[in-house]
Amino acid sequence: NLLRATETCADARFVHVGSSLEFGPRARPLRPDDPLLPTTPRGVAKAAAALLCAEAARAGRPVVIVRPFSVYGPWEAPTRLVPRAILAALRGEELPLTGPGYRRDYVHVDDVADGILAALRAPGVEGQAFQLGTGEQWANEELVEQVAKVVGRPLRVRPGAWPASPSDVGHWVADATTSRARLGWSPRHDLESGLAHTVAWF
Repeated sequence: NLLRATETCADARFVHVGSSLEFGPRARPLRPDDPLLPTTPRGVAKAAAALLCAEAARAGRPVVIVRPFSVYGPWEAPTRLVPRAILAALRGEELPLTGPGYRRDYVHVDDVADGILAALRAPGVEGQAFQLGTGEQWANEELVEQVAKVVGRPLRVRPGAWPASPSDVGHWVADATTSRARLGWSPRHDLESGLAHTVAWF
């Protein structure tokens, strides 16, 4: 619908925001040229949208695809891990947690916004796809330890009390080499500074 709605301004660059879920899990960093093998409904929907955008690019539309990894920061839904951990630490509540070992590449929302703007502005990147991730992955229990450190309060957890989701796997991290080289983009926040910004917002 968006591609059709913007046909009359076809010279304007169209940046599609996809998802790392389009790839499905791999035991190595995910690259933008990896085949799309999604294993979740959201990943399938995002992969289908990316294929439509790639088709438009082949037809001559100036389309760029960006794929954020695990985005966190202000305004994130309170049911997700980072807000739940922050609120539990601030309130002194116990946090139900998944079993150990599930990992994600957490990228701050401001860095994702910077990546989208870079995809709009960088010269000569039409028809390409880029990863928006830090290249570093954290297990859920490690993330919670970082939240407790930033808040400055111990955080009680119940490992295994929160069910794992289909996207919870032991390895999920971006290879953002192309994003750095072609977009001139790299995240400004490491996990500690990004969490500090998010805790201050809460």
